[in-house]
Amino acid sequence: MAKFFKSYLVGRSTHYAWNSFVSPPHQADVGVGQGSALSPVLSALFIALIMKLFEQSAAARGVTLLSYVDDGTIIIQSPSLIDNCAALHVAYEEIFCLFTAFALVLEHNKTELFHFHWSRFHESPVIDLGYAPYMGNTPL
Repeated sequence: MAKFFKSYLVGRSTHYAWNSFVSPPHQADVGVGQGSALSPVLSALFIALIMKLFEQSAAARGVTLLSYVDDGTIIIQSPSLIDNCAALHVAYEEIFCLFTAFALVLEHNKTELFHFHWSRFHESPVIDLGYAPYMGNTPL
């Protein structure tokens, strides 16, 4: 198993190209290269663990997390949009903290928030997620 991972992670190099200029090779032994066959496998392993940890606390609050590779969706439903927004804020912060704890980056533009409510009145509250760009003067 170690040899398998080593073949993807050790001894890699890259060239930089600009117009007709091509640089000499530079070592690229950090991380899994984009487009590597190993990338989706390792991504799924990390994200599955994060989803399990998130589910343990979020299920009691009626929050669901769906993920397809690195695109995530947080879903909640309640009687009120105001309650939904508050719950989505907490859920988003929790998933952000989990990603950070695993030294991963949660891409805000690849995470969707869905909420459903039973109210007949259509308030339209905004959500300040506390993370740019969805905060302060530019809430979600």
